[in-house]
Amino acid sequence: MANLPYFDGILRQQQFLAGDTYSLADITLFAAITFARPIGLPVSDELTGIAAWFERFSALPAVKYLSGQSFR
Repeated sequence: MANLPYFDGILRQQQFLAGDTYSLADITLFAAITFARPIGLPVSDELTGIAAWFERFSALPAVKYLSGQSFR
């Protein structure tokens, strides 16, 4: 989780980690954050780029409807 500020900086400047569309990098970060929260690893509220990206990524049909799970 130590690298989250790095990713936050990128996501404050663009929609997804690799640019205008999501990629394997986004999928990997999404999985890490989704796993981290339930086991108690903090994701700082100061990481507003990640927070906005997480909402945006969670709303993608490929994510939202694939598993039927809620990722909040």
